[in-house]
Parts: sequence; C-alpha cells; structure tokens
Amino acid sequence: MSPSNRLACKRALISLQERKGNILALQGRLAGFYRLRVGRVRYILAIRSGMVIDVIYAEERNVVYQTFESRIKGGD
Repeated sequence: MSPSNRLACKRALISLQERKGNILALQGRLAGFYRLRVGRVRYILAIRSGMVIDVIYAEERNVVYQTFESRIKGGD
C-alpha cells in the first residue's frame, strides 16, 4: 500500500472514535459485521459493546466480501 493510502486508512480508522466514516452494516451471510470504505480498500469491522471496534479483515473492494466470507466459513 502506498504511503498516501496508508495515511488515508489510518485517518479513517482514527475517525471511527468520533463515529465518522463511510460505514455500512453488512447483510445476508455477513450480517453482524460492518464495512468501512476507504478508497479502494474495504475494512470488515465487528462492533462490540461499549463501541469497541475490531478490524477483522481488510482487502481491496473487488474481492473483500467473497474472501472474507470464505475465511469465516472455513474458520481461517
């Protein structure tokens, strides 16, 4: 990842503390997870009680959902 992309991702993750960002609740087989969009990268998040946010997975937009779903099915 380029330095500018790393900086954008870091800023987006920090902004979650202020409940800001392009966040969407996932549906279907990925219900219970959320995604954070930062450019071409999608972060899969789990939000626990007390607004504790776990970043579970990150990948480029074109493969993130299929790859993450196959990982949670396979237990990787």
